Amino acid sequence: MTRYRIGIDDTVAGQNALAWIDANVISELDQVEIVMIGQRRRAGLAGSPAALLYAAQERLRRRHPRLDITVHAPEHSDGTGPTVEADVLVIGVRQASSVARALSGWVPERVTANSGIPVIAVPEHWEEHHGSIVVGIDADTSDTALAFAAEHALAAGCELTIVRAWQVPTVSTPYGYAYVEEDREIWAHQAEELVGQFARRALEQFPGLRVRTAVREGRAGHVIAGLSDAASLLVVGRRHHTLLGGALFGSVGQQLLRESGIPVATVPPDATLHSGPHHVVADAEHDQPHTDSSVVATAGAR
Repeated sequence: MTRYRIGIDDTVAGQNALAWIDANVISELDQVEIVMIGQRRRAGLAGSPAALLYAAQERLRRRHPRLDITVHAPEHSDGTGPTVEADVLVIGVRQASSVARALSGWVPERVTANSGIPVIAVPEHWEEHHGSIVVGIDADTSDTALAFAAEHALAAGCELTIVRAWQVPTVSTPYGYAYVEEDREIWAHQAEELVGQFARRALEQFPGLRVRTAVREGRAGHVIAGLSDAASLLVVGRRHHTLLGGALFGSVGQQLLRESGIPVATVPPDATLHSGPHHVVADAEHDQPHTDSSVVATAGAR
């Protein structure tokens, strides 16, 4: 059982967050709390915040008549409020320009940087489609991010793709940047070992899970777009507990929030997952991870 808290408004992004819940919630198991976010509403859309909340509730009821739904107006304009009783927060993302984000203080970045629970950010241009759950990993990725991705893959009945990007470290010289060619094989081997460890861990903890691994050389921010066509959800682990930490050191998660066309789940390292057990019949064919070199790889959030 998962307790979702969803923040909506009358923007396309807010309605997409609702659409994601509608497509992924499990009626007999999950709970949904709908809250209104934002202070301004777009001109031309009639109805009070209460009417929008009621319309959202009715939309979910049509497809999920047995779903446990509650609605209320939050005290916080970003819709987060206290998330102690929620397992996952779902919000819409308006992928504004860098100038607009700087002037207004971008809510998705603030929320994901400070939330104590996983946050699923649904972009305004998202269209529902089925695909794998993709989790980007590196040596510092927490078990929580892997477990979150595995649970959602099992619930959706889809494949979990564990991906890893790697680069040979370079040094600055008077003639530019350089690296030792012999190091390439070492770093590639380490990346293969790491992704294999994560795959075995996922298979041990989640019997019946279908796992595919992929490793490729490249910068995570440059190659992540290649995953979107075959994925329905991207999952990254969060290291920094503040927006400043991510801004200073660069964040794959932040880049995905700004640019990804599919939902992005950001999982805090100390989050507690409350999802119930999935009854899945193990399949001997899926006891070993599959390797697909054609899949583009990325690292976990930095």
